Amino acid sequence: MQKTPSGTIIIVDDETEPMSGMRDFLSELGYPVMGFLSGREALGALQNNQYDLLITDLMMPEMDGITLMKRAKEIDPLIICIMVTGHASIQTAVDAMKEGAFDYITKPVDWKILRMIIFRALEVRRLMTSAEQMRIARDQARAFARRLAEVQEQERQRIARELHDGFGQHLIALNMNLNSLHDPLTDKKTGETDQRLTDSIGIVSDMTDAIRDIIYDFRPAVLDDFGLLAGIKSLANQFKQHTHLRISVQGDDDMPRLPDFVQITLYRITQEALNNAAKHSQTENVSIRLKQSGIRVRLEVADDGIGFDSAQFGHAKEAGAWGLSNMRERAEAIGGTLSIESEIGKGTRVVVEIER
Repeated sequence: MQKTPSGTIIIVDDETEPMSGMRDFLSELGYPVMGFLSGREALGALQNNQYDLLITDLMMPEMDGITLMKRAKEIDPLIICIMVTGHASIQTAVDAMKEGAFDYITKPVDWKILRMIIFRALEVRRLMTSAEQMRIARDQARAFARRLAEVQEQERQRIARELHDGFGQHLIALNMNLNSLHDPLTDKKTGETDQRLTDSIGIVSDMTDAIRDIIYDFRPAVLDDFGLLAGIKSLANQFKQHTHLRISVQGDDDMPRLPDFVQITLYRITQEALNNAAKHSQTENVSIRLKQSGIRVRLEVADDGIGFDSAQFGHAKEAGAWGLSNMRERAEAIGGTLSIESEIGKGTRVVVEIER
């Protein structure tokens, strides 16, 4: 025996007897039901309370059923509507369904058919409500992820600025002071400089280079100054210097500039993909393509390495071997999609697509 699905119902019919009969029948089945003799009264109830299902007569003098349904959906877009008509015809049904009705029944009402239709309608309402709740939760999660990423980038920018203005400037001053001691600490007879000074100058120089690399990683100035493609090319050159990778970059030099947060997000995804390739792919070749077609922007990072079984993506994510989850979250934070194409022995392709 099917369990009666929960749901609140509102019935509208300008004739008292059919409205009361249907209301009493559904009440006996266990549904909370309200009945009204006009669309105006029903809309007032819908404004003040939530209902899952609207059952309305199609032909009414003050407001017909289709008009009532449209106005009801303005109040609650997910409300399910069933039309009741004494003027049974295929065209009547087609018109009602075109306007958004879930189904229709004819007078005199067959109670068994009505019961089945209501059962299906409330199941659809439940699924639609669940889907809407999931969409809202997903949108909230994406908004949170975007805000978190924005705060992270702001903090990166602040740290980069402090490193440059603080440590960076102090190291430059220290290097200048040490170099000023070069002549006084050079033996006039042998021309040799105290080795401790030479070592100190070398240490300061190494520290300056390290700080410069950290500043670049926190906030690449080329990205702000020249845009995403230039930033990716600079990133590729940096990876070439520190890894075994051969990286090619293709893109539209005249591509319109993207919003700052979109640029830095796509840059970070590229950075993560290159890190993955360097650490896990066992490849020497990586290609990066950045293209725009109409309002769609596509970023692709591909290697010809060992690849992995994309069907096991969930396990790879849990192991943290590829860092793909982080890239997907970044893509979703800017309203984009990220797809992973990989097979064992056939390399890996990471594709991000967004609409401007």
